[in-house]
Amino acid sequence: MRSLTRSGVEMDAGGEGMTIPADFNPALTMKQSAKIHGVSPTAIFKWRKKLGYVARDDLWTDDDIRRLKSLYSGSSLNDIAAALGRSVSAVKSKAVSLGLRRATGQFAPDRAPKISGRVQGVADMAAQHLRRDAPTFRCDANGKANPKGKFWRFGNITLTEDDMLAKAERKGWSADAWREIA
Repeated sequence: MRSLTRSGVEMDAGGEGMTIPADFNPALTMKQSAKIHGVSPTAIFKWRKKLGYVARDDLWTDDDIRRLKSLYSGSSLNDIAAALGRSVSAVKSKAVSLGLRRATGQFAPDRAPKISGRVQGVADMAAQHLRRDAPTFRCDANGKANPKGKFWRFGNITLTEDDMLAKAERKGWSADAWREIA
């Protein structure tokens, strides 16, 4: 079977026994076209090829590449795709071809610091201040390391929480230092 295309050229569907419909729009995405015409995306690909259609939405301008490079490390792929008006797979593909890598670890711009163990409280912050002078960590009454312990070990000394806070204040730490900044 043969039919006329928009350009007036007679075409068949590339050996599939189907003609290219007169209302075929090669500018639509392959999934949209496949759904409209009830064929597979492969058939749409063949139709586009027969018509000599070159998709322009896959071409990246210098401005698009610059924006991709600036957004790639700090934003999610969905946000980047929305900002550039492209699919997530297109963003990934272009980033790989450009050799871009996502920031990880301490270099990731939008990641909060990781706090292991307990939630940071006043005692934990005071202990952090004391760690510049000697190892400081939670322990039990016998001085053995215990992340849920009620005591603190500063060097070789086992201290209660109040004693540890007092020692930190003597060494220059202030629980209200944030008020001086604000």
